[in-house]
Parts: sequence; structure tokens; C-alpha cells
Amino acid sequence: MCKSGHWSLAAKECKPEDLDGQVKEILDRLTDNIAIWEDLSQKYSIDLFCGIFMDKGNEGMNVSPKTLLELGSRGIVLSLDIYDGAD
Repeated sequence: MCKSGHWSLAAKECKPEDLDGQVKEILDRLTDNIAIWEDLSQKYSIDLFCGIFMDKGNEGMNVSPKTLLELGSRGIVLSLDIYDGAD
């Protein structure tokens, strides 16, 4: 029998975007104990899904090394869905 499920948290919407701030907002609500995250990531798939809604084509954004390290040390995959705002 295959079991599945999920839990989710959301960050406040930001304009202009602040992906680093939004990731921090979510991680601040969770444990920073890396041993717990290692255990969780061995048992479950951990995915931080982000929808990026652009106002126009060819916009960009950055994710800081600190944010990437915070996610990576917890075994969290960063998934981005990018929506082009062009007509």
C-alpha cells in the first residue's frame, strides 16, 4: 500500500518579489535542528514550491547563497513554476 499526503505553509505575497524573505518567513516557523531535517528528508520528499508571477517577459530574480544553503542543509528541493506576464 502506498501512502501519500502533504502539509503546507504559505508566505505572504510580496511585490516586488522577495523570495529570500519569503523562504526565511517559512523556515522561521520550523525547527532549525538539522538532525530532524536529515531524518525527515530520508523518509519523505521535501519540496518548497514557489509560483513566480512575472509582470512581463524576460524578468529576473536572484536567490542568495544563504537561502540556498538553508534549503540544501535541510534536504529541501526548491521548485519554481514561472508564469510569464506577457499577453
